[in-house]
Amino acid sequence: MTTAAERKDANISRSVFRHLRDAFVVPNGLEDATSWNDAEFVADGKDRWVAFQFISSGAGRKGSSLLQADVVTRVRGKGLPSADRFGYEAKELAEILVDAMRVDTIPLHDWTDPASPAPLVGRTVMVQNSAGVFREPEDSRSWEVENGLARVTLTWRLRLPGDAADKHSYRT
Repeated sequence: MTTAAERKDANISRSVFRHLRDAFVVPNGLEDATSWNDAEFVADGKDRWVAFQFISSGAGRKGSSLLQADVVTRVRGKGLPSADRFGYEAKELAEILVDAMRVDTIPLHDWTDPASPAPLVGRTVMVQNSAGVFREPEDSRSWEVENGLARVTLTWRLRLPGDAADKHSYRT
């Protein structure tokens, strides 16, 4: 049995990452913030970065997928280049990321051909936390500065519209 294109994990995750790439715009002064997909990143020489990772996958199968983003900035002393003295830039980048995910839906694409993903017309992913609130993160945590790094962790719950239907309405 084959899985419909809109319910494939790869199509869901790549469509969400494409949305983030297009929507995540950093302000002046923070342009060197870099993002990587699926937690594949190297922080050598970088002062700011965002790492994304799907920590669970269930969207499209009457469940939900959890996307986690770790926003990290290097905290430095007064007068040093790119100084984020108190970890405020990590919180600012996290707010920009939350705004980028404040959308009603994210369009889905079929990534069978990664060079030319085809839109799945009418198929979308919803951002909805476990309390039922749309466009809001599931969780947001600011961590104490540790080893010279300030970190904010954000988690979003993603679902397909069919996942939100009751069990008698769900299509297979």
